Amino acid sequence: MTELSSARAYFPRTIQIAARQWRDLDLGALSQLIAARGIPGVMFYRQLALRLNRGKTPDAPPVHTGQLLLYATLLKVYRHVIDVFGERATPGVMADALQRGGYDPAGAQTRATLERFVAFFPPDGVLQGVQQSDQWLEAAGDRGRRLVLREMLLLSLAAQNPALDSFRPILDDRALAQGTPYPAMTAAMHAALKRGPLLDELDCTLGEALWAPIGSAPTSLADQLGFIRSRWVTLLPPDLLEEVAIAFDILAEEEREWGGGGGEPGPPPVLEFGRGGRNTARRGAGRSSAAMITPSTNGSRRMRTGCPTWC
Repeated sequence: MTELSSARAYFPRTIQIAARQWRDLDLGALSQLIAARGIPGVMFYRQLALRLNRGKTPDAPPVHTGQLLLYATLLKVYRHVIDVFGERATPGVMADALQRGGYDPAGAQTRATLERFVAFFPPDGVLQGVQQSDQWLEAAGDRGRRLVLREMLLLSLAAQNPALDSFRPILDDRALAQGTPYPAMTAAMHAALKRGPLLDELDCTLGEALWAPIGSAPTSLADQLGFIRSRWVTLLPPDLLEEVAIAFDILAEEEREWGGGGGEPGPPPVLEFGRGGRNTARRGAGRSSAAMITPSTNGSRRMRTGCPTWC
């Protein structure tokens, strides 16, 4: 990975989550508990799906853990393509696309839009109240601005991906679009990236590469990742290909449990921590973020990655 992607991750749990949703679903306490206790990260997506489903009407499609994990993996692939192939072809590729799209990367209008993005889709420091959005952006410097431009582009790309509709509320960018040129700015970046840079590894432009998985299967995240696994397998690092495989493993097991993935998700098994570190696993709790479960110790791929057998 390049310095941009490896030195600082923007979102604490990979996927874009609006600040309001983060607060309303009490995801901060959940995320901190998972980090503090070394709980497998897939539990965040499991609990996120559960909490999103609680607010849905009976006729609305449910959110599945496997779909959230597929999307997280898709984002990791996109970030790799941008940070490695895009930056190799054109250093500062996001700022370059913005400038070619008619916006000054260092201008006041751009800075105000970036600050609004950081406020509405915050990184960890802002979510924890350690920094305000303008303070974070100032401290992050040029690298931070490049990160925010990348994440703005990926959020706008998510708005064009129908396969994400079941969990659309966490990606809601309408508040960000009000009073800023975010929609026009990202549209200009997309248009510029479709013209270049040309990625020799993929034999297409960066903009074409970012759109290719969605265009191949607009309503299926599994098929979008399938496109990547079949077409880009020689271009991605082994650890990222392993994450793609794990995401499919979890989706397949989830669909077996729910009869093809179309049923209503059941409550996840949880683990309640008692005195002296004792714990008792049971199914169906979901009443607080303190309810977690330990990973399996079987010999499957899930054991090696710390993913429970019931994911």
